[in-house]
Order: sequence, then structure tokens, then C-alpha cells
Amino acid sequence: MLLAALAFLIAEPTVSELGIEVGPSGLAELKSKVTGREDASCQSPRQAVILCVIGAGGEVYQFTETGHPAHPSGYFLGFAERDGNWQLEERGWTAQDDQDAAQQFFTRARSAQPAPQRP
Repeated sequence: MLLAALAFLIAEPTVSELGIEVGPSGLAELKSKVTGREDASCQSPRQAVILCVIGAGGEVYQFTETGHPAHPSGYFLGFAERDGNWQLEERGWTAQDDQDAAQQFFTRARSAQPAPQRP
């Protein structure tokens, strides 16, 4: 079982878009919508990061907070059904000028627990 979990963690998402440039207000709005969902379970697994698991765990969002080197940035890893098939997708949004800091956040966010669960 542990081997299967490790294989999942290093699996490449079918769709990967990291470093999508957005404005700070757009990220704040996304964070507000995610954290405000009734089916969102949010926690702070490490300093200046909020992690939200949606519903049964098929979607995981992470957002930086003030004080994080990549702030403001957000990350999504989850499953989406496309043409009757489930695929793993990831998205990363940033309004941070330091692209190295944003990429480090995305890399660390990808391997964070809990990993999304396929529906």
C-alpha cells in the first residue's frame, strides 16, 4: 500500500499548468471561494500555508499567506472527469514576481499530504 501511495505521489498529472499569472485580488477571491465552501476542510499544515480538502478528497487546494516567500500563490491538485475518464490535474497561480519562490511552493505543494483521492 505504501508503494502504491509513493507511486501516486510521483505520478505526473495529465494536465499541468503551473505559474499562471494572476493579480493578487484574483487569488484572494479564489481563496475566499474555496475556504468558504461548505464541503471544504481547511488547515494550516505548515507556516503561512492553508491547505483545503474538498468533499471526499478528490480536490486539494493550497494557498500561501502573508510571510510566505511565494505569497500570493495558490495550487490545485485533483481529479476531473473528462470524456468519461478521471484524470489528475494540477494548476498553480501566482502574483509573485519571484518565480523561483513560486516554483518551489508548487513543487512542495505537489507532494503535500493528503494527496487527492480518485473518486
